Amino acid sequence: MFQQIANFPSPPILTSLSPTVANCANTTTETAVITVIVPPNTWDNGKSIAVNGYFESKNNSGGDIGITLKAKLNSSSVTLANAVTVDDDATMGKSFRGFTLRRINNDVVIAFGSSTGGDFMPNTTAMSGGYSTNQFSTNIYTSVDFTTTITVTLTAQWASAGDATTFFNCIFADAFKY
Repeated sequence: MFQQIANFPSPPILTSLSPTVANCANTTTETAVITVIVPPNTWDNGKSIAVNGYFESKNNSGGDIGITLKAKLNSSSVTLANAVTVDDDATMGKSFRGFTLRRINNDVVIAFGSSTGGDFMPNTTAMSGGYSTNQFSTNIYTSVDFTTTITVTLTAQWASAGDATTFFNCIFADAFKY
């Protein structure tokens, strides 16, 4: 016999969203590697959206190249990695990366690194984003209109085009609202 515990909170209800993924290879164009569409009037106050992806990456172009990553909510962005140097190396990077967005009234606050920690990619420094001193205000998207479609993206942009062995490719992603 099991006894029900009074006032025990029920687990959160997860709503799966359907992200699309793309490659950012041999280009200096800012590329949306993960895109998630949130339908109008479906993101309740106090609720979160988690976006995570599995990435394969490499820079074997013959020289170091910087890469910039941004999390975007519609047209507003937060820089997660700003021109981080990716050393020339034949090693393929394999990593899970993501971020969580939480609605607080008409704002959205981002916490990045909702997946595994450590180095962002092989041969780079750890991803620090806006967590440095006095930068917490840059982690907020303000005055969001939740009555319209919201587009959440993770973008990647190489500082220079290398060759076919320079890539940051999202192999798969998932996104959940809870």
